[in-house]
Amino acid sequence: MGTRNLPLLTLSSCLVVAVCAHDPCAQGNHQSINEPHRSTLFQPEPMDRLLCDNGLPSGWYVFDNNDEMPTSCVTQFHCGTHYPLWMQGTNPSSADGVVQRKACSNIHGTSSSTCCDFSLDIQVKNCGIFYVYYLQTVPGCPMAYCAGNKKVCGVGGQIDVGGNCPDLYPKLTSMPVLQKPEVTPTKEVRFPCRIDYPIGQPDVGFIVTWTIDGHELLDPTTKNPVKMVLVGDARIAYLDAMKLKYNLGKELKCNVSTYHPSKGQSISSDTLSSNGYWCGIKVSQDIINVDEGGPEKTVKVESTIPIPCTSVFQDSCKLTVVLKGLKNPADASLSGCHLDLKLDNITGMYSTYLTVKATRDFVNDNDHTHQLGFQPLPAFPHAMWENYTIAPITVRKYYNDYTQVPKYKYHFLLYISF
Repeated sequence: MGTRNLPLLTLSSCLVVAVCAHDPCAQGNHQSINEPHRSTLFQPEPMDRLLCDNGLPSGWYVFDNNDEMPTSCVTQFHCGTHYPLWMQGTNPSSADGVVQRKACSNIHGTSSSTCCDFSLDIQVKNCGIFYVYYLQTVPGCPMAYCAGNKKVCGVGGQIDVGGNCPDLYPKLTSMPVLQKPEVTPTKEVRFPCRIDYPIGQPDVGFIVTWTIDGHELLDPTTKNPVKMVLVGDARIAYLDAMKLKYNLGKELKCNVSTYHPSKGQSISSDTLSSNGYWCGIKVSQDIINVDEGGPEKTVKVESTIPIPCTSVFQDSCKLTVVLKGLKNPADASLSGCHLDLKLDNITGMYSTYLTVKATRDFVNDNDHTHQLGFQPLPAFPHAMWENYTIAPITVRKYYNDYTQVPKYKYHFLLYISF
């Protein structure tokens, strides 16, 4: 982002009149900003909420405790924000009146040569025992004005005896991990969300929520957000896979925020999100490209969620999928209408394979694209899969003249077998 310079005229002529008619030092002509985390000594941690002044109306302000804006470079991740704003230039004397200055921010990090890659026009006046600043609303987040250099604790925290800052909430040092789904001894399927935090710690709590394709996961029965709370030494939250009904074919994540039970959930950290896990029946290739007369292609179709089988007969443990059909069926052929995904006893997953091949039959032909669709799953012992539809497979058939015989002499049939 380049340097942004706003000429004084953009502040409008009425501002100049206001400065003359109303002394910004006088009580009632400025507002107070009470936020100790603007200190240059405060560095936010990964789970802290970052300050942002995009909601601060342009106007005259005095910082709490008569704190002053720093007049030298402040690097990123100080003053409780990502992009701190410091004042370029010296503080004015009382005789100087209102002076023009720039609020600078180091946008480019260590590659910045000026520490002022972005700037806003501000004004400042020396009121004797404090400074008053005319500040502009910042254009984006997280960016905020710096003030003061006192040692402060996290939001809501107080410096204790010895000058140390107690943690406002437990601090996670790594993201939660969403593990592969597992089958319980009672044949239930669940997703473990593991939290890496030492056990044996007092007054520790975790709030675990779930998202599906970035949206809050709702219980299919109550329509309320799925939420669970862990306290004590509990470090794994389990999601019943039945909560995913009507939400298959999407990516699941767990999200964790921390708190101290003695302080209540109202004082909690920002959430950290886990890795994603795609839930449904997946085809190893969404698009299959086959050359006419070339080698066959094999595609795997498998469930990413185990489906418990209660039958004692292995052959009866299968999931039957009905094929919907093909585009351009006249030049494509299927070996059947039903596709059986069979149980793997080790993983608990169901899978099968498709084989795709294009052959010649000496009829005029062109390149074609086919789409192999699937019917919604019929009634199935596990309600989670009810009416789930597998995404279609696209098969692209290309002409490839291996024999140098003119193309019009050949017609190519697409065979899909399983």
